[in-house]
Amino acid sequence: MDIYELLLTMSDDEVDSFVKKRIDQLEEETSKGKPFLGYYAENTPKSCIKLTDNKGGVGVRCFHKGYIKKDTKYVYAFNISPEGEVANDGGFYYFKNQQYIYDFCKFIREFDLEDEYDLFDVI
Repeated sequence: MDIYELLLTMSDDEVDSFVKKRIDQLEEETSKGKPFLGYYAENTPKSCIKLTDNKGGVGVRCFHKGYIKKDTKYVYAFNISPEGEVANDGGFYYFKNQQYIYDFCKFIREFDLEDEYDLFDVI
C-alpha cells in the first residue's frame, strides 16, 4: 500500500514520471526472450500442437508472478480440428505498450483504500 499512498500525493505528471522510471527498471530486470501467457502456441498462430503429440492436453500458462513485460504474447482462445490439431486462429494479442499501467495508477487514486483487500475489490 506504500505505492498507493505515494500515488495519492502526486500530480498526473509526477505519476507519469514515476511509472516510466519503474517500467524502465522492470523492463531491464525482466528476463529476455519471448514471454507468453495463456494457451501454448508456437510462433505461427495457425498451427500450434497436435493433441496426439501432447497426449490429449493443451498447455496453458494462466498465472504470472510479477511484471508483464512489453511484447508479451497473450493467447486467449484456441480450437481443435477434427484431426486433433490445436490452433488459435488469431486468438491472441501482444502487450505492445504499458499505457494500462499509467491509466491504472491514475484511476486507483479515485478510491479510498484501507488495505490490499480494498484494492482487490476495486480491481
